[in-house]
Amino acid sequence: MKSAKSQITLFIFGALFAGFVISACNSNPPVIAAKTVAGTLPTFTFTPTPTFTLTPCMTPSSVFGDSTIEGASTNNSGSIQANKYIFPGGAIKGLSLYTSGAGQFSMALYFDNGSGTAPGNLVVQSASVATVASPGWNTAYVTPQVLPAGTYWLAFQTDTIISTYFTFNGTTPMPLITQSFGVFPATYAGYSTCACSVISMRADYCP
Repeated sequence: MKSAKSQITLFIFGALFAGFVISACNSNPPVIAAKTVAGTLPTFTFTPTPTFTLTPCMTPSSVFGDSTIEGASTNNSGSIQANKYIFPGGAIKGLSLYTSGAGQFSMALYFDNGSGTAPGNLVVQSASVATVASPGWNTAYVTPQVLPAGTYWLAFQTDTIISTYFTFNGTTPMPLITQSFGVFPATYAGYSTCACSVISMRADYCP
């Protein structure tokens, strides 16, 4: 038989345990409230950086020089000849000479010497180019040269029996250098002056 003291202790313990269970069952679980951020969401505006595309002039659209097919023809091998022209400004792409006969030619563009009487320093020269036998324009393409408006000189040379076309007028300056077919001089020096002829040659350029 358990003592009265033990029974009282068990009773108190049981009562406490029962109260704990009842309290746990009746208690409300914790509520976690969602946190709401008040306000309007920010608006982002994307402003692209403008880009500029340059469309290259693939086909020269203008010429300066003498596009007329002059009436007389002659062989000019063994010399460089030049004519003066006013260039409106742009990108030089090619140098053209009207010829007949099969052979080689090359062309160059010079600055003016400052007095308007002869070429000065070389701007650009072409490689040697084969001509077609029948009469026609032959073009020697060069590294594009963007140049301001001003006075420039077109010059050419041929290597064999190629005919070029000209008109003698007795007024057009045509400084002439005697030399074998080859490289154009960096400075147009050692020339003889001649108030002679206009030659069918021109430059192709993009304005």
